[in-house]
Amino acid sequence: MTLISNIKGPFYGQPVVLIPNKLYFACYDHAHFPTSDEHCVYIPIQDYTHYDPFYDDFGPYNLAVLYRFVKALDVLLKSREKRKVVCCSTSDERDRVNGGYLMAGFMIFIAGYTAEKAYSLVASAQPPTFIGFRDASIGPPIYLLNLNDIIKSLEKAVKLKWFDFTSFDPDEYEHYERVENGDFNWIIPGKILSFCGPHNKSYIEDEYPYHAPETYFEYFREKNISSIVRLNKKLYRASRFTDAGFEHHDLFFIDGSTPSDDIVEKFINIVDNAKGGVAVHCKAGLGRTGTLIACWMMKEYKLTAAVCMAWLRVCRPGSVIGPQQPFLIDRQQFCWNLKKRSSSPVKYRTKTGDIGTRVSTTTSSPKITPKHVSTATSTSTPPTTRQTRSSRTPNKFDETAINEFGKSQGDRLLERKAQQQHHSSSNVIIPSPIPASSTRSNNNNNNPAIRYTSATTPIKQLKVSATKRMPAIMSRTPATNGAATRTLYPINNNNHHHHHTATTTTGSSSNTTLSSSKKSNGNIPVG
Repeated sequence: MTLISNIKGPFYGQPVVLIPNKLYFACYDHAHFPTSDEHCVYIPIQDYTHYDPFYDDFGPYNLAVLYRFVKALDVLLKSREKRKVVCCSTSDERDRVNGGYLMAGFMIFIAGYTAEKAYSLVASAQPPTFIGFRDASIGPPIYLLNLNDIIKSLEKAVKLKWFDFTSFDPDEYEHYERVENGDFNWIIPGKILSFCGPHNKSYIEDEYPYHAPETYFEYFREKNISSIVRLNKKLYRASRFTDAGFEHHDLFFIDGSTPSDDIVEKFINIVDNAKGGVAVHCKAGLGRTGTLIACWMMKEYKLTAAVCMAWLRVCRPGSVIGPQQPFLIDRQQFCWNLKKRSSSPVKYRTKTGDIGTRVSTTTSSPKITPKHVSTATSTSTPPTTRQTRSSRTPNKFDETAINEFGKSQGDRLLERKAQQQHHSSSNVIIPSPIPASSTRSNNNNNNPAIRYTSATTPIKQLKVSATKRMPAIMSRTPATNGAATRTLYPINNNNHHHHHTATTTTGSSSNTTLSSSKKSNGNIPVG
């Protein structure tokens, strides 16, 4: 008997043995998944995951989606279930690579594998070759992240203590990433937070609730954030933050563009010399914000640009856009060299005012070559390219352009994010200040055990009942206390790349159930 005996085909690509006689990964043409039997349990991955695209981006799934799936799978494997568990993906190229990402995440977080070993396992599903992950730009991709780089970012996050699977709180993550609850995410817990740019006052426009600076004060103080860095034009007075005791720095450069080396160095000095955490924003907190954060990550940890971009997108999907991607590739060595010069950094302080100049967006970009085209049908056009790092080709889409409605890249991204998150929501309320969770201790640099990890776009429209008070600036339902049973219900849909609604009851993460009301394998009880 072979290791894949009793696992039903026909397969699309190659079935993968992750844990012999226990866990497998297999792809099936057009979602024709086998029915569970006495030998195997078949888990349709796309029923338990969701990604809200800005445009044609499709992943990787954010940190909370990754955590919930891995946690549920771990509980299932530790239950009394004796059958082989087969995690199934459709033949859609986007589904396959996201499925490989989830499986590798399980092997790193639960099985303790290295990124190299985890990738070698999931890579055995090829051919067809896994496609790369594209950015959230409106035009065709000019650079794609390889699955291997995404997996490496997960390994680095564990090693550098940015992510702890045993203490990560997906409810907190999904709460604060929502536009009505502040739209912010920790990238480096306790050190760097990415958030949407505040406005002069709190108001709603194009379904997006903008927040005044005061909205963030309570949370920032409790989490020991000492410095604010603004990268976009002035939409509020810096004194709103400085009068409240925060340092405030302006490093302006054009929306959708790349920073000068001078701005990169000034940003790195700000982060290195901050007394506490640093909260960084541009207009949407995605492109310019992610680009400078990646520069600091490369300098501080000597990570590759690709790994930095990968972790940023796991934490905050949509980060680093268009020409900012090849810019980071080209500035990788420059940022690494800054580490050698920063042993005795000079304290950098700014006064309120714009710093920096417009940066050319004609930076060369990675070559795009044809790849295997997905066989699955979708109204969202999948990427038809595969990354080659060594050569470049220009992109005709100008990410700095203002459209006919006067919207910049950041404006468009904010509008898209609000539309995706609020597709099935209503009654948006003007926000009040964001308090930090009352059950978390105050963050300080002397307590490395306290970490706050975040990312973006939850499993569509979660309805949560938390085991602790989850403060919200726009809470629609009162928080509750007391243990509850978490059940991970599938997102029942015909095309999971678009809008759908899932409901979950959350509480003790040790009681997690994968169940399906539509698939023929029925419920999979855990416990």
